[in-house]
Amino acid sequence: MAGDTSVEPIRRSHRFIMDSYERLRAEVRKLSDDAGPDWEKRLNQWVQFVEDQVRAIFLEVSSESDAFLIFETLNDRGADLTIADLLKNYLFGRAGSKLDVVRDAWMQSLGTLEISAENVLFTTFLRHYWSSYYGAVRERDLYRSIKEHVTTEINAVDFAEDLQKAANMYAAILHGDHDYWTEMGTSAKENIETLLRLNLEQNRPLILAALQHFPQAEVRKLIRSIVTWSVRGLIVGGIGGGKTERTYCEAAVKIRKGDVKTTDELFQEISRIVPSDDEFQSAFALARVPRSTLARYYLVALEKGIQGELEPELVPNENEEQVNIEHILPQRATEEDWGAHFAEDERGDYIYRLGNMALLKKGPNGRIGNKAFSEKKPVLMSSSFELTKQVATETDWTPEAIKNRQAGLAKLAVSVWPRMS
Repeated sequence: MAGDTSVEPIRRSHRFIMDSYERLRAEVRKLSDDAGPDWEKRLNQWVQFVEDQVRAIFLEVSSESDAFLIFETLNDRGADLTIADLLKNYLFGRAGSKLDVVRDAWMQSLGTLEISAENVLFTTFLRHYWSSYYGAVRERDLYRSIKEHVTTEINAVDFAEDLQKAANMYAAILHGDHDYWTEMGTSAKENIETLLRLNLEQNRPLILAALQHFPQAEVRKLIRSIVTWSVRGLIVGGIGGGKTERTYCEAAVKIRKGDVKTTDELFQEISRIVPSDDEFQSAFALARVPRSTLARYYLVALEKGIQGELEPELVPNENEEQVNIEHILPQRATEEDWGAHFAEDERGDYIYRLGNMALLKKGPNGRIGNKAFSEKKPVLMSSSFELTKQVATETDWTPEAIKNRQAGLAKLAVSVWPRMS
């Protein structure tokens, strides 16, 4: 014990340990005194707490300033240490005399993304940024990979400053109202909003590289193409797998190297993961879409397609407050109204088929939701949406009617979301 030895600590760190020990010893003594005759029980409770619930994490850092930064971050946020935390402190340790430059660039990157600390979003940004330079990297390998490439003071400065520039472009990917899109025109803005609605991240390293290297005309063409490729991938399936991300990241690397300079050249690099017209049409004819926001987007785009609009795949978010999805075979179908054509055990197979869905203004939709088809027909026929009115031409709503309607929608979908714009 510290009080029983005459050996004085030599190192500063040893003095800190001894001071901490003396403080802890005093606290334990006070805890014991306050417990009175129950002192032994109280101390045993603390022992049990330390053994069963306290977790110790060992972090090796290059300097005391790094250790302080980690401690400060964890205390301020009350959160687990992220990969971005580790990377920040590694970079600060490599910055040397340029610490102020690296730190300022890092903090400006956070500010650009409108976050105050190295959270999950910042880690995702780092991974997408790095993958756009070196190919797809898993989150668990990100710190090691960056550490292998950033080894000097100059490396640290270059990395931090480039990261700051990339953060502005990444913020544009995340926000359709970002200043970047103001001069790009309405279609580019709406394309980005559509991509956000599709909720896919695999394309972000590719878009990030393109925003930093493609001219504006090519960026507009690329963003529209990614919308159509994404829809095809969602309908056919497999877009959430690692193959799509790897392919996009490989293409992003080629953009940064100057080997790919146009959307047409890019398509040649990634065409193997973009479903063909036949694959897309076949999958669309059978698609079930339980997610209402996604179903609404598909139907609005198809409606714009049948109306002959030039860019039917562009659908801004604002329509969601006025337009709703009507499940013609209702989600709570009754045996009395629907049992003649749909057995109870097969209704689930058809409710979320796109062929069973139609667009309606919110007012009428609220009045006809669970009614029989004969009662829905007049409301459907009075709709301003062409595809909705077509439903009302059916005599009865049957499984065959749903299949036929969806086959027609699938044929239309090929032109609404073309494989290459």
